[in-house]
Order: sequence, then structure tokens, then C-alpha cells
Amino acid sequence: MANLNDAYRKRFLAAYGALDIEPARARYRAIVGTDDFPDTAEGKLAASAIQKLKAGDEEGPTPPELAALEYLIRLVRPAPLFRNGTPDAMPLPEFQRAFPGWDAFRRVTPPWAYAVGRIERDKNNPAGTGFLVSERHLVTNNHVLDFISFGVRKLAQGQAVVRFEWEYECPPTEGPVDILRVIASHPTLDVCVLETSPVDMSRRCPLRIAQTVPDVHAGVVAIGYPFNDSNRNPLFIPEIFGNSFGVKRGAPGYVTGIQPSSEMFFHDCSTLGGNSGSPLVSIQDGAVYGVHSGGGFLWRNEAVDCVSLNKFISAI
Repeated sequence: MANLNDAYRKRFLAAYGALDIEPARARYRAIVGTDDFPDTAEGKLAASAIQKLKAGDEEGPTPPELAALEYLIRLVRPAPLFRNGTPDAMPLPEFQRAFPGWDAFRRVTPPWAYAVGRIERDKNNPAGTGFLVSERHLVTNNHVLDFISFGVRKLAQGQAVVRFEWEYECPPTEGPVDILRVIASHPTLDVCVLETSPVDMSRRCPLRIAQTVPDVHAGVVAIGYPFNDSNRNPLFIPEIFGNSFGVKRGAPGYVTGIQPSSEMFFHDCSTLGGNSGSPLVSIQDGAVYGVHSGGGFLWRNEAVDCVSLNKFISAI
């Protein structure tokens, strides 16, 4: 239990700067527009969890208290827009505190930013995200492939495209790139490799895949194209994503757990439908730690880890 308590202590301090309910109250008020928190049931649980962590309580917070604390931590997980190949700066002090490496990360993105693209049948039928690992090899999820192939997991030219320059308020200078065929689909992991038409590599370089699984608490960024998902969380989605969906964003977060037996890890980046297939990149150098495969907003997200991805690609 001590390790779990330490993990939550570190994550809450990174999010709010102190083991105190007041910074969380301010964040909640900014989003919801009410000062009721922490007088709600969830607020009382979170306040109790914070007090136990602060006092070094041996047993630590109860599961419901940890759930309330997790909820607060996730409120400090933004999703800045990309413009002209670079993600926006962090707009709020709490975001800057939670992700002190963001400004440095912004400087490493331009070479490979346009190697991450939006996969779609057409503009009205977006499917998810994919990223280049070589000149014509595009990685995404099997469930994205299922959408564009109607479950057949085979493709021919004309069934789907990828748009690498789809950004907010930035008209693209290149058209969509055809996806030609399926090179390989992993039999158990949610990942596949597709072949594209030739891509202008003078404007981008493929993403580099890391060789080792990230440590718990490592900073990561999900690069992708989140779609509107208001049915599952109508309150907080507008605060984090505004009214701009289906365009490139970089959502920072942290690795929250490793599950080597299933070749997966967990993270807390703010993702929605459309982030499927997003590369989870290191906030330090942009190396791909994994491929986002699923989860829920303000809930645990899963990613196929880089070691398993490397093995899969090497065997093709």
C-alpha cells in the first residue's frame, strides 16, 4: 500500500503543487462554475484522501477516496492543439506546473509532427490516428482497421486515406495520402501496419520507436485527433477540448502502470474516440513508448508497449 500511496502523493503534488484541497477547488470551480466542491460526496472523499496522504496514514486512502483523488488529478490533463507542426503552449499555471517539460517538448516536435495523421474513409467518416514508422509504413490499431475495412482487415486503394496536416486553423498544403493495403495485423495485440502511397519525406521524418518500456510516472504525450464524445462526459470535454474536434492535438500525461504479461501499459492522457492509434511519445525526446488502444475519458487508458511493437514490426 505504501508504494500506491507514494504514487498518488507524487501525482497529486505534480498536478497541484501541494497536498491541499484548495488548488483542486479552484480548478473545479473554473470548470464547473460552482464553489460546492469539496462539499460534494466526491469532494469529501478527495479531501479525506489528501489528509491521509499528508499525515502519512499507514493504511492510506480507501478505494473510493483514491477514485476521487484520481478524478482530481485528471482535471489537470490538457490537450493543446497543434498549429503548423507545433503544439500550443500551456495556457494555465497548473498545467505548466504539472508538465514542466512542455516547452522543451514543443521544440522537438516539428521534424515528425506531420508523420502523425488522421485516418478516414472520407472527411465525414474519420476512423482514428496513425503514424509513420518508415517512408510508407503506417501504424494504427486493429480496431481502426476494422472500421475502415468493415471488419475484413484487408484494404485496397480507394477505401481509406490519411491526412497528415489536419490542424486547427491551418489550411493543409498537401492532400490526403492513399492507404494501399494491409501489410500485417497482429493476431492478439490491437496494432497493425498499413502501406501508404509515397509521402513527401522532405517535410517529415518517421517516428522513432523506443527500445525499452517506460517507467511508471514517465511523462508521455498522446498525439492524435480526438473526436467529440460528449455523450460520455458532457461537462469536462468542452473545458479541455473546446469546440474543436478531429484536429491534431498533443495530450500530455503520465504512465500510471505497467503490465508486462499483456504487453500493455496504462496512462492518464486526456483521450477521446479518434485517439485510437495515437503514438504515446516521450515528453523528453518524442520517442514512441506505445500505441494508444483504448480507455475512457477521466479513466484508465491502455497502450501497446514499444517492445511489443518493435517485435511485431521486425517480424514483418
